Amino acid sequence: MQEEVHRNISEIRPIYLQKFAGRIAVLLIGILLLTGINHQLKAQVTCKDSTKAGIERKRNRNNIGNNNDSLTFEHRKKSFDESERFYDNLNSRKQDNRILKKLYPLVFKAPPRKEISDTPEIEDQLLFTEHQGKIIRTIQIKKLDIFGTSVHDTLLISRTRLENLLNKTHINSSNAVIKKYLLIEEGELLNPRAIADNEKVLRELSIFEDVQFYMKESPDQKSVDLILVIKDVYPAGIDLSIDKLTRSRARFYNRNLWGLGNQIEQSMEFNSKKKPTFFLTNGGYTFRNISGTFIDSRAYWKVGPESRGLGLEITKTFLTPETRFAGGARVENLWKNQLSDPEQIKHDFPYMLYDVWIGYAPVINRFAGKTPLRTQAYITSRISSLQYKSLNPQPDTVFPDHYNLERKLLSIGIIKSGFVRRNMITGFGRTEDIPVGYQIETTFGTENSDRVKGIYSGLKIASGVNISHGAHIFSSAGIGGYWNNNNFTNGTFNTNLALISRLYKYGSNRIRIYGTAFYTQGISRTGLQTLEITPERFSKTFSNYEHTGHSRLNIKAEAVLFTPIYLLGFRCAFYGFSEIVMISDKPVHLFKQQALPAFGIGIKVRNEHLVFSTFQFGFTFFPVPDNNNRHVIFSITDQQSAGLELLRINAPNIIEYR
Repeated sequence: MQEEVHRNISEIRPIYLQKFAGRIAVLLIGILLLTGINHQLKAQVTCKDSTKAGIERKRNRNNIGNNNDSLTFEHRKKSFDESERFYDNLNSRKQDNRILKKLYPLVFKAPPRKEISDTPEIEDQLLFTEHQGKIIRTIQIKKLDIFGTSVHDTLLISRTRLENLLNKTHINSSNAVIKKYLLIEEGELLNPRAIADNEKVLRELSIFEDVQFYMKESPDQKSVDLILVIKDVYPAGIDLSIDKLTRSRARFYNRNLWGLGNQIEQSMEFNSKKKPTFFLTNGGYTFRNISGTFIDSRAYWKVGPESRGLGLEITKTFLTPETRFAGGARVENLWKNQLSDPEQIKHDFPYMLYDVWIGYAPVINRFAGKTPLRTQAYITSRISSLQYKSLNPQPDTVFPDHYNLERKLLSIGIIKSGFVRRNMITGFGRTEDIPVGYQIETTFGTENSDRVKGIYSGLKIASGVNISHGAHIFSSAGIGGYWNNNNFTNGTFNTNLALISRLYKYGSNRIRIYGTAFYTQGISRTGLQTLEITPERFSKTFSNYEHTGHSRLNIKAEAVLFTPIYLLGFRCAFYGFSEIVMISDKPVHLFKQQALPAFGIGIKVRNEHLVFSTFQFGFTFFPVPDNNNRHVIFSITDQQSAGLELLRINAPNIIEYR
């Protein structure tokens, strides 16, 4: 009682927020997972099947994409038959089991009747170039059901009761939402680049699985009708992470709430060492593409026992090369932000964050021919402020990543960008847009922080090259640091090289090889910040090691065997990798220190029957034991990024040392 009497207003506010959030937890989860109950949308636009006569979609006629390059049909059909027998049996058994009857439609989905082509090459040239300049008479929208359909064959429809049942649990994106993302309008002249951009924009959204434009020429041959065939993804899901039996985390989300394109999410955690043991943590609500402006707004909250606050973020990205203006703003207030020092003593660092940026990027060259390549010159500026209300002890000694900061940056650059369409790069057959081109960017500005005071300058270069037969090479390099009294200090240099091989044929299987090398070096570092042994965005293999230094080299090679095997609906891809990391205080000592190697094997599975469809099971072997004296670790993880987030215009930033 005495503690409650002496609580001040700032302490009561987050407690009230947490209690309020706890009361709505059940309602929130219900909204996330049960908003798929379907109702008929009267705005549905109907159109003829795009595969019928008169509908045009140019296909790649290269030999690399012929029927001989698809997986064996007989093997696939046999696997499908076995899978269907299993799920039909499970479907009949659920009638006698109340729990199974409720869970079945939420967890399982019917096997696909026909897959997207497994050919290594998908057409990477512009479509409908011979019709450029014709008037777009109409734009029709054909929305496919989630289960049992494909944008590549609109005659493929759901035929089983289970598929129809699952499709009824989902609300398709409304026509109004889809039209807000169209970059073309009726009455305009047909522009093949705009169509290619529009397909890419829609595919990159988390609410759509795949899209494809088809075209029908009018009788007078002076105008065309466009048909957009589009397919949603199932929006409701859960991310689950279990560290130990005493601790687990879950994130519930719905990426397309009521078919309106908005997202709601809420995370929660179980920790037997804390009171209460079960509590909410982070959550948020995102309004996408407000009024067709391509501006997204996200409100988010933190209500955990160690972190409580609110935030608001508004962003508009450089969506395509034709987007000339972009920017964003973010404000975040954490009135409770507890951190534990090495002696497990908690320190509270509440803070206020402001972050604003704006950019301008006109096109200076549109390349002729059937290519989406364009060149832009751009300029972006950014102002950031992060102010902690208390810093004791000094963050540079105990919490080196937490410090007061005021930063102003300006970036000038040039980018030549385009994309080619592939599959089986990070997915198992879905259309993927792989970036090609180059980017050069220079950044300069000022920083006034507890860590450093001075003028910042930096240079970044990046390139993506499409080699013959669908292979790719990506490279990037950057150097940046601060100038004080004509001395270059607290600098960072990094370089990255990634190789993605062509898709090799091995019988009815396909093989792709991935290689990555990542080097980071500190330059005249004066603070206590050091490099960790493995940056999380590169690899999590050595996360159980605590080596640090100022020079680090990571090298990884991985081979993935895509098979035609379906085990009860699971499509299987086997993988093996080798990885090595070296870290030292100075570059000259890098190859003199003990290198840490690792080897791994496993299986990646994608189950088209499950809402949560991608899993990676594997064993990792360590010749040098980790901190827990282990030589072998079994893990279940999601698929890591292939490092393709290149050739984009973003807010200015320094080259991070991490």
